[in-house]
Amino acid sequence: MNEATDLLSIPEIFDRTISIFARSFGPAALSRFPSGAVQLLFWTLQRLTRDPTLHVTYLALWAIAWCVEQWGRAAAVAIFSAGMRHEPLSARDAYRRTRKVVFSCCIVSAPPLVFLAINGHQGNAGNWLDPLTANPLSAVLVALVLVVIALLYLLIVTMGSMSLALAFVACVLEEVGPWRAFQRGFRRTLGRRLWRRAAAVVLITALLLCVTVVPPFLAFEHYGHDTRWRFPLEGFIAIAIALFLDALAVVYSRDIQVRQEGLDLVAALAAMPSDSMTRSGGR
Repeated sequence: MNEATDLLSIPEIFDRTISIFARSFGPAALSRFPSGAVQLLFWTLQRLTRDPTLHVTYLALWAIAWCVEQWGRAAAVAIFSAGMRHEPLSARDAYRRTRKVVFSCCIVSAPPLVFLAINGHQGNAGNWLDPLTANPLSAVLVALVLVVIALLYLLIVTMGSMSLALAFVACVLEEVGPWRAFQRGFRRTLGRRLWRRAAAVVLITALLLCVTVVPPFLAFEHYGHDTRWRFPLEGFIAIAIALFLDALAVVYSRDIQVRQEGLDLVAALAAMPSDSMTRSGGR
């Protein structure tokens, strides 16, 4: 195996992700506390006041809380990247290091909000489907078409989410603008011979989350009357999931970046004249 040009295997990606996640979990979790505190303050204020005349104020506070959340996420990405190099990075230093890329990170993280806003304003689709399902044959055809659309929708959402996660990592670690970050994120997800690998990573991650997250949430639903422990534990699990996904995106993106650098180096060496390589070797 050529470590300079070969990609990590799927088990190696998750092995490194788990080790980096465990090694850097403390500082990374501390980096998310400021955003959690701002969001808690925002939701508390919204629930206590409930004044419709303060709609613009709520929107401004929500925007501030969301930007602080992206800054905390960028700090966590920087901490995990430093953990890959075995260089401990505190949450305070991570915030200082990522303050220049906060605006780009907010732009890269904006598409899911637009998608949720559009999805939330969709009307009822059953009205125009009723005439198409009048007879059994057309109903079967409509069902097949809807299944295909659902699968395509799931594929677009999952691969798009991974592309945006890699674009976010590119913003933080490579300090590129939003447009170049989008390009690198989609290229590293949907590029040649990479989309199968990306799909496998997404599928395995979803299975791991189902196995590790669903049982605790089912237990919380069963013992939901005791809110003293339910809400803190749910918040802790949500932070842990977000940090694990950030660590996975860092490992995946860094693996592709190192491979590309190795391929560029091999191409540069191959392009050198053979006589110059002979002379340099003779010296």
